[in-house]
Parts: sequence; C-alpha cells; structure tokens
Amino acid sequence: MKAVILAAGRGTRLGALTDNCPKPMIKVAGIPLVEYVIRCCMDAGIKDFILVTKYLAEQVSGYFGDGSKMGINIDYVVQDDRYGTGVALLLCEKLVAGDDVLLCYGDCVTERKVYKDAVALFGEKPDLLAVEVLNWVEDPWQGSAIMFGEDGLVTEMIEKPPKGTVPSHWNSAGIFCFKNEIFEYCKKITPSVRGEYELPSAITDIIADGRKIAAYCIEGEWCDMGRPEDIPAAEAIVRRGMNC
Repeated sequence: MKAVILAAGRGTRLGALTDNCPKPMIKVAGIPLVEYVIRCCMDAGIKDFILVTKYLAEQVSGYFGDGSKMGINIDYVVQDDRYGTGVALLLCEKLVAGDDVLLCYGDCVTERKVYKDAVALFGEKPDLLAVEVLNWVEDPWQGSAIMFGEDGLVTEMIEKPPKGTVPSHWNSAGIFCFKNEIFEYCKKITPSVRGEYELPSAITDIIADGRKIAAYCIEGEWCDMGRPEDIPAAEAIVRRGMNC
C-alpha cells in the first residue's frame, strides 16, 4: 500500500497565515501539519508516499525532499488546473503503480491510531473496495455527509450538502483506504456544479455497483484546520500524538 497525501491547497480562510506558506506546511506543535499526517501513515506501515502539491509546491518538496531523512520514499505530483479530490488522486495513478492506496487530506488530523486501525480493517476484509474514516459533527454541510447501515457499510456520500438538509451527523474525515480499482472510478468523474472533480462522485458509483465501503467511526478528536481558530485544536491533537 502507498499513501497519497493531498497537500495542494492554499487555505484562503487562514488569511495572512498562508500568504507565504501553503496550508499543509503551517507549523502546529513545532512541525508542519502534513508531517504529522505522514508520521501517522508511517505508524500504519506505509513507507512509500506521493504528495500532491500546487500552491508554493517548492516549500513542500524542499522540506521533505525524497523522504530519506525520515526513512521513507516520497514522490511528488503537482496538481493541474483541474480542481477536486478526485482528479488529485487520479494524477497519482502511475506512481501508485498497481498498489492499494491510503488517501489522506494533508490538513485534517486525528489520533495516530486511527490511521493504523483503518488500514488494519481494510486488510482484514478482502471483500471491501474501500474503508472511509468518519467523524461526528453537528451538521456536515461544510464537508461530506456520510450515511451507513447497521452492517457498517457506507450507503451514501453527499459533498457539501445544504445546511440542515442531511439526516446524518457523520462527516468524511479525509482518510480513506482504497483498492487500486479506485482509479477506474476516478476516470469516470465529471465536473460537479462547483466545477470540481469530486471524490464523492466515485464513491457514489462504487456503491451503485454493489461494491463494499466500510465506515470507520473516530471515537476521539478530529480537526480540519481551515480557519485560524482551528489551530489550537490541531495543535492539541498533534502534541498528544507526537508524545504518545
């Protein structure tokens, strides 16, 4: 399995903090946010990484290099003018080279054990095409709302639903395990109403084909560091994770 980490965003809601620094490289508890995500993936046994960059991409590659200082291998893909998580993943197909994928958003953090547990669940059930990690929120209108059944299988994923419209408190946490078949589904994605090539479109097709996606629900804390006021929560998670 190889890890694909999405680290292309600027993070406009963070204001001046990202004028000269890409969002995933903002330091929390003394390290870049995306470094914490990489280390969590390493806990899950991942040694090969692909970082998808764009805004101030040279800062990311300049900091991590080829990964040898961390005892891992890192390749880079620069996202093109198409936007969306689906196309960002698709750009990594050749470098993934037939392996399964641990996909992580580089600006979302949670407890280190979550990554390892998700990979373990994926490996224990060979009939799964994917595992999707979820976190509880009051209303998932800013992310992706997830519905799943009593069997723990995902039944629907809705990207940025209108506020107060979805009967679910579960939000996509930005961590997925996929079999390599995910790339064939990504190739079918068409632009959404926002003009983005969104991963939920592929998830919808997977479910429609009768393939299985297991939900893994986070019991602890999770943070999407999208605004300045989110930084203390992210720092607390990273500090505990680096000291565990």
